[in-house]
Amino acid sequence: MVFQKPLALSTGEMCEYSTLLLEGIKAESRLSSNEIAGVIFQFDELVFMKMENLAEDKSSNFKIDPKVILLKDKIHSIFHSHPQSDAHPSEKDKDIFRNHAIPLLIYSCIYDNFVFFNEEGCKPIKV
Repeated sequence: MVFQKPLALSTGEMCEYSTLLLEGIKAESRLSSNEIAGVIFQFDELVFMKMENLAEDKSSNFKIDPKVILLKDKIHSIFHSHPQSDAHPSEKDKDIFRNHAIPLLIYSCIYDNFVFFNEEGCKPIKV
């Protein structure tokens, strides 16, 4: 799924997510009662690629194909949804960041909000 990039949100230096990109990710997340996962690649624009969630318990976990990390230099952030909780990262989420040094974007379906997580901590993103 590719979304065109309109004007970027004023989210500071942490990211350049467009409203259209975030709205598309939000819509995709709301289609499932399980966590969905994907990667946001940095090409000429940010591009969201939904990935199969390989976790055994998809209701509260996500796992993407580890081969995706081979493209680390093109990865802007790793996305997943929290269908039944807030958007703040779990300890497992934080471990993923610590192990790969790739920021996370998390969307809470119940609170309808995004959180961007990197070495500076959590930053809410309004859409």
